[in-house]
Amino acid sequence: MKQHLPRLHCSGENRTCRLISSKKLFNFLLLFVILLISAKDQIYAQGTWTPLTNLAPDDNGGVMILLSDGTVMAKTFSGGTDGIGNVWNKLTPDIHGSYLNGSWSQTITPMHKTRLYFSSQVLKDGRVYVAGGEYGTGAVRVKFIIHLQTSGQIPLLPVVL
Repeated sequence: MKQHLPRLHCSGENRTCRLISSKKLFNFLLLFVILLISAKDQIYAQGTWTPLTNLAPDDNGGVMILLSDGTVMAKTFSGGTDGIGNVWNKLTPDIHGSYLNGSWSQTITPMHKTRLYFSSQVLKDGRVYVAGGEYGTGAVRVKFIIHLQTSGQIPLLPVVL
């Protein structure tokens, strides 16, 4: 016995609705294609890197953290005895908010332990949470770095878990 696919029986009013649905589908597909074509330029767009005017005082260790006041903490390979480093440099933007002409300082208190490939998080209150590390002496330690905007210093408070 041959099976028949269900048929849609429409009156004149239903055909009008079906025609409107087809127009909506066509308009949606047309809009989708237009967006896809215009997004292609954005997907493949490439930016350019511009070197900073002022170089950091220490070699960067690959971690940069944007703080809540707009300054940037940059982990360095300086400090410690294992070459991994426990020193942070701080990049402050210029008076126009540009990092290009910003100034570097060493006002951040060094960590007590060295660490590389570690987790970090800026907390809502401005503190920086740093934990673990694949290499270094601080692999099983947690550190809260407190950023005090009034003094300009960032002391480290040891936390042992």
